[in-house]
Amino acid sequence: MRESLNREQLFDLAHQVLNLQKQLTAICQFLELPMPEEKPKEKEFPSMSKAELAKAAGVTSRAFRRSLRKHHAELEKMGIRRSAKILPPQAVKYLYDKGEIDINY
Repeated sequence: MRESLNREQLFDLAHQVLNLQKQLTAICQFLELPMPEEKPKEKEFPSMSKAELAKAAGVTSRAFRRSLRKHHAELEKMGIRRSAKILPPQAVKYLYDKGEIDINY
C-alpha cells in the first residue's frame, strides 16, 4: 500500500528536486556539456463531436462514421459506445494517432 505524504514532506521533496536540478546545471556547465532536454509535451486533445471530427478528416459525417467501424473494438475497450455523439480526448488521440483525422489548432 502506498504511504501518503503530508504537506511538509512534499515541500521537502520539491526542495530536493530543485537542488538536484541546480547541481545538474552546475555539472553540465563545468564539463561544458549541453543540458539534457526535457521530453516534449504531448499534444493535448479536446473532446469533439463526430461531426467536428468528420470535418477535421475532410469527409462527410456518414463517411466518417463508416470509417469508425474498423476501430469499433478499440473504442469499445475505452468505454465508448457506437452511438456516442461526442468522443472523449483519449478517443480523439487514438484516431489522430491512427491517421484518421488531422487536427491543427
